[in-house]
Amino acid sequence: MNKELYFKMNNERYTEKIFYFILTLAVLSDILRIPGTTYTFFRLSIPIAVLIIALYPKWFRRLIIGGMVFVFINSIFNVIFYRVYRTDLVFDFSAYIKYTILYFSIFLIVVLISIIKEKEGNRFEKKFGDWLCFMGMLLGIILFLSDIFPFFFGNLPIDNPNNYGCYIAAILPIYLLRLQERKNIVFLLMIVFFFLLLYINDCKASLFGCLFQIVLLFCVNTKSTKGSFIIRRLTVPMLALFIGVGVILLNPTINGYSLQGIIMEPISRILTDNPYPTYTASVSFRTNTTLFALKQIWEMKGIGFGAGNLGIALKAEFPDLNPEYVQALNGSSLNLHNAWLEFMVDWGFLGIILLVFPLLYAIKLYLGKNVLRAIEKLSIIFIFSFPIWVIGPSNVYTMYFLFCIILYIFINIRNLDKDRINYI
Repeated sequence: MNKELYFKMNNERYTEKIFYFILTLAVLSDILRIPGTTYTFFRLSIPIAVLIIALYPKWFRRLIIGGMVFVFINSIFNVIFYRVYRTDLVFDFSAYIKYTILYFSIFLIVVLISIIKEKEGNRFEKKFGDWLCFMGMLLGIILFLSDIFPFFFGNLPIDNPNNYGCYIAAILPIYLLRLQERKNIVFLLMIVFFFLLLYINDCKASLFGCLFQIVLLFCVNTKSTKGSFIIRRLTVPMLALFIGVGVILLNPTINGYSLQGIIMEPISRILTDNPYPTYTASVSFRTNTTLFALKQIWEMKGIGFGAGNLGIALKAEFPDLNPEYVQALNGSSLNLHNAWLEFMVDWGFLGIILLVFPLLYAIKLYLGKNVLRAIEKLSIIFIFSFPIWVIGPSNVYTMYFLFCIILYIFINIRNLDKDRINYI
């Protein structure tokens, strides 16, 4: 082998390992940090990542351009928000810088994974998918250890358990499809383990989302002759809906909460524009803040608040919080706990488009194609269940594992025909 070619291949493999290492730091950023500070090892590794990306001019330009476009649009939305819509609020420059850094970190993750794809080619779906499954298992173990040994990580408490519930819901479709394709008992045991973690940690939104994913798995496996195709595809969801309504009418309790109380009553109040008179409980707070956010989309006529400004508006609109919410009371903003709605409010019509397009794609794919490939099944299960399980976590902007899975699906769908992808 040519000596120059050998060293080039060696350097590329070394660079690839560094990228995977940085992604691992990002995924585990809540525990891989300097104790007593807000400095994570991932944030400290960003300069190194940028220097390496600079060796790839095409991706370096895209990283810089993406950051500049974000700053430009976000600045316009901030001016409109503070100078026109909410003149009663004071512009928070520290929040502006914070979200600029958060979004740049997300762009960095996107570029790192894109370069990995470029290097791995047809191996990307399996190899990166293996890494995702491993990280999902590791995150589950971390949550489990924190449950049985609360002080296992010492002065490094893990994130909100609902964040970990969101991680589980995001990775579960890959585990479900791998169990179906490979018939390996390890995947079955991990799926059972994930469900137990969700129940023990009271991750209700993620638990409902994961149950829905199992229903969707049956849906995407439905295939028949062309004449009965649409009927078969609609029969399973309708049957699942019928069973779901029956379970809600039975009104069982989950960790002391009645099913109707956490599902039907909030939905009814949102549809009838009837907020709770007080919002000191979790369900009432989430219901009232959701109503407020939905109204803002209409009132702003598609113009976004700007990144993070919904949280500042919520802090002003909902001052009478539960005294137990110490972090929320002391902070400058509140968390909506509904990532897709928060994204739509912060980014207006841009956020709406970015969220609606994948949904339309999934509907078209589900109703328009009889036999689905594995990656297509994954995209449908993930997209349809996403609005359910993503309403549980807080501060979704630092949940890099979620963005890794989203980009993994997007890249593989985009390269479906070119790479002949047909496995998980």
